[in-house]
Amino acid sequence: MSVAEKLIEELREREDLKKALAYELAPVILTEERLRTAMLTALLREVATKEDLKELREELRKEIREEVGRVRQELGEGISKLGEEISRVRQEFREELNRVRDELKSYVDSVAAQLRADIDRVRTELRSEFRSEISELRHQLRDLSDRVSRLEGSMSLFVKLFIAFNVPVLIGIIGILLKMVLVP
Repeated sequence: MSVAEKLIEELREREDLKKALAYELAPVILTEERLRTAMLTALLREVATKEDLKELREELRKEIREEVGRVRQELGEGISKLGEEISRVRQEFREELNRVRDELKSYVDSVAAQLRADIDRVRTELRSEFRSEISELRHQLRDLSDRVSRLEGSMSLFVKLFIAFNVPVLIGIIGILLKMVLVP
């Protein structure tokens, strides 16, 4: 290995040697015109000029405008997609609401029909029961009427028999009383 290579390796390993070498070489570089010119030329290549800054500013503005345009486009697309999604969800909600409304109407109609059928059935049963009760009451009323008629007939006969048996006895008693009163 050459001495230069050993020196470079030593400088890489030890930071203090690197700084010491830089301090030793700096006055020489600054006093030597060709070295100074080479350094300044290298530095100037790295330094930005007003024209460079103006170009950089224009490039940045252009990139910003492009980025803003791209973001606006993406935002517009996102808003459009969101609007479409909202419309789709709204339509699905309306369809679901209509379906539920139809189901509810169908359910209410079936319950109403069932209630009407139950009411009609109960009404028919009650009419039948009332008719049979009325028929039974009429039958009992006829029986009572027949009994009353028979009782009236029996009472009429009883009165006639009473009169038939008691009239001669009464006439006999009246005759005796008259005889007693008239014949002293």
